[in-house]
Amino acid sequence: MKKVLIIRGSALGDVVKFLPVASALKNNFDEEFEIHWLVTKKFKTVLEGNRFIDKILVFEDYKDLWFRIAKRIFRRKDSLVGLNKWLKFSKANKLQKENYDIVINLHEKFDAAMFAEACSAPKLAKAPWLPGSDVVSKEDKNVILKGLETLKSLDKKFDVDDFVNKNIDYGWNFGAEELERTESLLKNNGLDSDRFIIFVLSTTWESKNYPVKNWIKLTQLAVENNKAVVFMGDAKDKEALKKIKASVNGSQLVDLIGKTSLRQMIMVLNKADVVVGGDTGPLHIAASLNVPTITLMNSTSPEVHGTLGKKGIMLTADYPCKNCYKVVCPKGECCMQYIAPEKVFETILRCAELESVSNN
Repeated sequence: MKKVLIIRGSALGDVVKFLPVASALKNNFDEEFEIHWLVTKKFKTVLEGNRFIDKILVFEDYKDLWFRIAKRIFRRKDSLVGLNKWLKFSKANKLQKENYDIVINLHEKFDAAMFAEACSAPKLAKAPWLPGSDVVSKEDKNVILKGLETLKSLDKKFDVDDFVNKNIDYGWNFGAEELERTESLLKNNGLDSDRFIIFVLSTTWESKNYPVKNWIKLTQLAVENNKAVVFMGDAKDKEALKKIKASVNGSQLVDLIGKTSLRQMIMVLNKADVVVGGDTGPLHIAASLNVPTITLMNSTSPEVHGTLGKKGIMLTADYPCKNCYKVVCPKGECCMQYIAPEKVFETILRCAELESVSNN
């Protein structure tokens, strides 16, 4: 059995997008692999219990003073030659003692490159977007497929399209107790069935956020059509939700913002009829669970960063500078506002109808 380390530390959506790499190794290769995954502490729980991951390692456990000094020196040199001589005094040296046969680096950060080098593995497979990768991929290809193409570095015959066409298993696994706690959370908030929509109110990029005025209109349409809406997000979304509730009256508006753990959020997403939001982690999680998703996108490319699968729909506005990849619009414009709430709601109804038919 060969020992493999996959490196992808963050962000939430990216960690989820690359879970199929572990799945493919376990299911589509003749060899047997023991798979370890190196991730940031914030997203460790996303990987817990995953059926394809045998051990989880945490970035922060290896980033001591020696590591930080080495990072400063070698980043300035723009080279990792001689790095391991420095790291022999660092906790990162423990990675070498794991004796990995293969390291798969899917993370573009310099820390990840240092960890990969520290392992001194006989085989280092780099994602196509990383310098020195021996895998060539088209720029406009979906990033999930690009991640899987990294495995061609191990076996040139690995057929990405064939793997994807068989429906990707992301390895999600939840215990009976945590599932029961999630059921209780939903019931305590008046949600006794799976018939609800989730609105994920924001992303980590300002340019990817759907404006509050649009959320207000979309929520109004949901209420008028007797749809239960669950709002999810983090603490910064509380103000947006306050404005929504001030403008829309409805007994079926449920606030779960900041009320779930990361794993509980995943289990709630799995219960939804449809999940709507920008290009952000929860949308990619929902898609990986085969839940219908409507991703509102303009500053990032739907082809490259959209969800995979037949149940994922990407809506965009026809705007001259879309796919700009700017975190904040330099023009002070919000092109996301031009994705009409009416169009979004029509799509919600279409998704819900299709899901209802497929479940009967």
